Amino acid sequence: MMVSNKLLLTVERRYLEYNGDYYVKGTEDSAFFDKYLDEFEQVDVLCRVEKTNKLPVGYQLVCRENLSMVPIYTTGVGVFKAFCILRILSKYKCQRIIIRTPGMLAYAVSLYCYLINAKFFCEVVADPFQEAKSVSENVIVRTILKFVLPRIFSFQMKKCCLASFVTEREIQSATLGKNQIKSDKFDYQYSSISIEDDFYYNSKQVDGESDVIRLLFVGVLDRPFKGLDIFLKMVALLPQNYHGIIVGDGVLLDEYKDLSTKLGIRNRVSFKGYISDKETKLDIYRMADIFVLTSRREGLPRVVIEAMANSLPCICSRVSGVSELIEDKYIFNIDDFEGAHKLILSLSNEECDYMSKNNFSNSQKYNITKLSEKRKEFFEDVKEYC
Repeated sequence: MMVSNKLLLTVERRYLEYNGDYYVKGTEDSAFFDKYLDEFEQVDVLCRVEKTNKLPVGYQLVCRENLSMVPIYTTGVGVFKAFCILRILSKYKCQRIIIRTPGMLAYAVSLYCYLINAKFFCEVVADPFQEAKSVSENVIVRTILKFVLPRIFSFQMKKCCLASFVTEREIQSATLGKNQIKSDKFDYQYSSISIEDDFYYNSKQVDGESDVIRLLFVGVLDRPFKGLDIFLKMVALLPQNYHGIIVGDGVLLDEYKDLSTKLGIRNRVSFKGYISDKETKLDIYRMADIFVLTSRREGLPRVVIEAMANSLPCICSRVSGVSELIEDKYIFNIDDFEGAHKLILSLSNEECDYMSKNNFSNSQKYNITKLSEKRKEFFEDVKEYC
């Protein structure tokens, strides 16, 4: 059977359906799918969807020619009907299937692909071990999933036809065997992020005389893994002239605002909400003095790369990918807000100036042109494989 130039893509992002259209708040928006549409005539997106009668503020319409959503309708907590996946996949058995993994939907889809003997390909976008630790807040459930989910990921890697990774070496070294690392099957590395030329900013000046030092946090606030609680506790330990700028929105926003009040720093942190406008986002990056990542899990954190492209000094929690972005001495342990606070206080103006220049230089490898070439190689091999 001849395979058409059509792609079924699975993503973990949850979408809203409102009046028959699909909306999202986050990175997997319309522009996100352009890189797939550049290589495939039709892209169908398999994703979890919740119907709503009222569209929340900040959600954007997902709409592109030749882009269709294939919804798996969920309850409010994101539970989906497993049999729906099998029914959907049976229609795509002879098409190309790319699974963005790790994630609960990704794992389910790969298992069903195996059951119906459908070929699939993987884009590994996060560390499966860190992902497993943050799936549930229930200790018993989390303990079980920490054992089970990485094994499903290993199964994915064994059964997929090809796999790409967002890191150059870190996730590969942690998850693949020695023979697998050497295999051409896993010889693809590229990030989902693509920094356009106008996003770069190489004019950052460290102002040692400034009365206020602005620390920037950027992240979705739907789940605790972004670690805003750690950021706030860190700010609370710092002197009064350290202020926090928080970009992000989600169901936990009010909880974090309450925490900032309890910590006595509500007047030192500014909650900006979710920002989709590019120019507004750039203005915030360029007014900040230091970028702080406090995540408990990541793949290759795009917000750090965006900060680097804007010449910001960065300090980060020890999550997947950051060791490929910044020097180890600027990395603190996960959940260690005391260590983060000490690290910030230890930074001299000269060191911040060094980081600013070095980060800008290192961000060049994530330019849209360079990453497009790497992605194209993977997509071409996917098409040839089928």
